Amino acid sequence: MKIQSSGNTSHFFLIIVVFFICSRVLCCSTLSVDTDEVILYFDVQPPVQTPEENVTTLCTVVTSRLVSSIRLHTVYPSGVDSTINMQRSPEGKYVYINAYESIGKYSCYLVVTTTTGRRIQSSLREFWITPDLEDIDNDGMPNWWEDYYYLNAYYPSDALEDHDYDGYTNRQEFQWNTNPLKNDIMQNAYHRLEDNRGYLGFSLFLVMLLALITYAKPLRGSL
Repeated sequence: MKIQSSGNTSHFFLIIVVFFICSRVLCCSTLSVDTDEVILYFDVQPPVQTPEENVTTLCTVVTSRLVSSIRLHTVYPSGVDSTINMQRSPEGKYVYINAYESIGKYSCYLVVTTTTGRRIQSSLREFWITPDLEDIDNDGMPNWWEDYYYLNAYYPSDALEDHDYDGYTNRQEFQWNTNPLKNDIMQNAYHRLEDNRGYLGFSLFLVMLLALITYAKPLRGSL
């Protein structure tokens, strides 16, 4: 009887250990769910749009049974973070359609809450709202010109940069139809004269006036 009791006790402890290990494995497998294993697709279309025209955010998941909610966070050019709850369409996709007015770059990401309570954040997606599709970043330089001279059509601050260190910004180089990557002495001299035309004209007037006064003095003396 004592041996049988000892055997039953060891079996009992073995069952407890096996149950504990299985529960830990199940728990770890739930916590190790990767974003890609839940979110199959996430994108914004079109990536460049004009104000008050629709932009569509689309998301698909492995199965809606794993998802409790999907919240879309949209960061506006001003830095404001707007959050909405994405609705599931009859086709099983999560869709949000909206028109935006503010000009500039937007960033968005998803926060998916699973039925187990886990929160999963997606990677960032970006899109632009611009008044001119030919000048995405609205910096006064068209996309084709920025691409041609290896500038960034999605970076408005490069309009104020001076890549060839000639004293003129990239936007000025575009307006003058000059090469923003080449410091051309002759072209720069011409534009410096253009920039200082008013000052040079006034200086020339003073020189002529001074010469006239200087010439008039001996002339009066001879009379």
